[in-house]
Amino acid sequence: MTKGMDSNVGDDDFDSPSFEDLLDLIQEQEIVMKRQSKEIKQLNALDNIICTLATNYDDLLCIFKLLSQEHESSI
Repeated sequence: MTKGMDSNVGDDDFDSPSFEDLLDLIQEQEIVMKRQSKEIKQLNALDNIICTLATNYDDLLCIFKLLSQEHESSI
């Protein structure tokens, strides 16, 4: 080797995670993704409820306007 040059080539993998560490990380991420999926499903269900309530409100508003117009025309 040339004087003054260090070789970085070697079998020293102390900085690399072990196979078990990688499996643990994958399992942790799987748990997080399952929880997020469940939360997304709950938000979607809530969104559906809100849309239904908004539609019902619009329907009631239309009915109220019709009743109000009928009441005014009967006076």
